[in-house]
Amino acid sequence: VTPSNPLTIDAFTVDKPTGQTLGTQLTLTATASGGEGNYQYGFYYELNGQTTTIQDYSSTATAVFTPTAAGIYTLSVQVLDEKGNTVKKSIVNYVIKEKAAPTIEYRTHVQNVGWQSVVADGAVSGTEGKSLRLEAIEINTITKNDDLGVKYKTHVQNIGWQNFVADGALSGTEGQSLRLEAIAIELSGNDADLFDVYYQVHAQNVGWMGWACNGQPAGTAGFGYRLEGIRIEIVPKGSAAPGSTVNPYIEK
Repeated sequence: VTPSNPLTIDAFTVDKPTGQTLGTQLTLTATASGGEGNYQYGFYYELNGQTTTIQDYSSTATAVFTPTAAGIYTLSVQVLDEKGNTVKKSIVNYVIKEKAAPTIEYRTHVQNVGWQSVVADGAVSGTEGKSLRLEAIEINTITKNDDLGVKYKTHVQNIGWQNFVADGALSGTEGQSLRLEAIAIELSGNDADLFDVYYQVHAQNVGWMGWACNGQPAGTAGFGYRLEGIRIEIVPKGSAAPGSTVNPYIEK
C-alpha cells in the first residue's frame, strides 16, 4: 500500500560549489517531509567506486565532511522514518581538486661568494663542482591561502645539529668558515598535512644524493664532507618524489 504522505527529501545541499580544493570543509544539509514519525539521516559519499560513510544514521540533518582525496564525488543522504521507509537523494559530479603546491624559496651562503640570490621550487642553490662549502641557508614558503610554514635545522662542522629555526631565519653560521654537512626540513602550520617537502643535497665526494622528505636528514655525518648545493620542492601530499629517494643521508 502506498502511503498517502510518502517520505520525501525536499532538499539536499552542500554549502560550497563544486571545484573545491582538498582540505576544504563541506557542510551537507537535508530537509525531509512526509512518512511516519521522526527521521534518521545517514550521509555518505562514493569515490572511485567505493562508498564511505560520512555520518551514520542519526537525528542530525547536517553533516560536516572534509575530503582527503581529489576526484569526482557522489554525495548522498538517506532518510529513514519510524516505519522503516527509506528514501535517498544524491549530488553527483562534485569535483574536489588537488591543492596547488605553494612556492618554497631559499638561498644559501657559499664559501668565497657570500649570500646567493633567492631561488625557488627545485632550482639549485649553491654550486656544483667548485669545491665550495655551504655555510648557511634561509628557507621560506610563499602561499596564497594556505596556513603553511617551514622549519629547518642544519648539521654544522664542529657544532653538530643546531636547533630548528623557521620561516626565513638563518640556519648555519656566517663568517666562521664552518661547512654545513646535513640538513632536515619540515612543514608547519594547519595545512602541513596536505603537502610533502622534498629536498636533495650535493655533498663533497658523493655528488647529488637521494631526495629526503618531511624531516629526514639529508647529507652526511661523521665524514667531514661539505654540502655544496641543495634543491627543495613542495608537492601535494602523497605525490611522487621529484627523483630517487635512495641514500639521502649517510652516517659514519
